[in-house]
Amino acid sequence: MKRFIPTLLFLLFLCDALFSQISGGIKAGFNMANQSIEDDRPVPLSPNNRHSFHVGIFANVPLGGMFSLQPEVLYSQQGSEYRIFSEVTDKIDYINVPLLIRFQPITLISIHAGPHIGFLTSAQSTSEDVSFDVKDIIKKRDFGANFGAQADFKFGLIMGVRYTVGLTDINDNELSDLDIKNRNFQIYLGFKLPCN
Repeated sequence: MKRFIPTLLFLLFLCDALFSQISGGIKAGFNMANQSIEDDRPVPLSPNNRHSFHVGIFANVPLGGMFSLQPEVLYSQQGSEYRIFSEVTDKIDYINVPLLIRFQPITLISIHAGPHIGFLTSAQSTSEDVSFDVKDIIKKRDFGANFGAQADFKFGLIMGVRYTVGLTDINDNELSDLDIKNRNFQIYLGFKLPCN
């Protein structure tokens, strides 16, 4: 008991010191989503960007020095547009969970990189105003890598850019040999708040 009480007090102090440094907030922005599509066609498909958005929450946990850990949860509208016999728009939406390492050499600017896992929420393919649900032929999870930079301004305002490279072939159609990987360029604004 004599050791328990000082240990408990130390742990409470440590937790309070740690959580007082954690910040979090909300962010939203613009997606220029695209896909890498490979198959055996003599002329490969060259998809165009799907212009859409993302929105979500983030936290920032100091690791010491100039480094911190930034987990996020984002709803992200992705996919692409391309032409086969007519214009086709693939709308493939995810809940993405990035886990990023941030390096902040100066107060204003940070760079970040890390993996993410995406959970499929919906998938539709639209051609000539007719939409088809294609969720059954898209893999339910997508893994990727993220690279970006962020500016932290006064009053908690943040602004950043990020490029996401999908590492998973998301095609789950056994009758198709297409190799499809997500790509996404993001521009975002957000607001940071202390969590304590």
